[in-house]
Amino acid sequence: MSSSLTEDIIAILDEIQNGLYKYQKSLKSMRTLHDQHGFDAFFQAFFTPFSNVLLVYKREPAVERVVDFVCKFAIAVGTKIEDKNGSDTDNSSSCDDDVETLDFPNLFILKLVGYHEAKDKAVRFRACQTINKILQLAVQENVRIFCLDVLPTVMLQRAYDKIPAVRVQAIQALGRFQTPEDKECPVIGALLNIMRGDSSGDARRSALQAISVCDSTLPGLAH
Repeated sequence: MSSSLTEDIIAILDEIQNGLYKYQKSLKSMRTLHDQHGFDAFFQAFFTPFSNVLLVYKREPAVERVVDFVCKFAIAVGTKIEDKNGSDTDNSSSCDDDVETLDFPNLFILKLVGYHEAKDKAVRFRACQTINKILQLAVQENVRIFCLDVLPTVMLQRAYDKIPAVRVQAIQALGRFQTPEDKECPVIGALLNIMRGDSSGDARRSALQAISVCDSTLPGLAH
């Protein structure tokens, strides 16, 4: 790994953390590094300094700025989805569709998935938070996310985490994995259970906001 590349990445992240930045300029600078140094070298150099963020549980503004920036950068270098007519299509895709095309946001998510069972609550929280933000931005920007098949299982586990803040992030992420036409959808079942009985008001509200309105959820929503 190039020490110069790592230093350049750290310098950009430091600017973001300290609020000394112009967002678009910083995104452009990071993307230039991504394009110049080759994917493998860049990814390794990028994740090493970012991993320090995973250790911070407190919602400090400086850390939140870095998380937001990293998620927006991941989407900026992701693969846009277009059908043969050039119009946007569904951004859902399985790992099996085309593993060789996995790009930065997808490998970044897979890397974060590996931390979801960490003993440190900060690591679990930041991993879920970052995945959740990337998923939300991917929908807005029509960026393809592969390996969605692993995420429902991971987020269902974290939706029952002992830490409420972790549960909230997982619940928000789970919203996109509902299958309303399936009366036995495990995601909908979990959201209903959380809505009815989670000890955290924030978790219950997140489940209520995330759940789809359909025949199987109307009785629960009515109560």
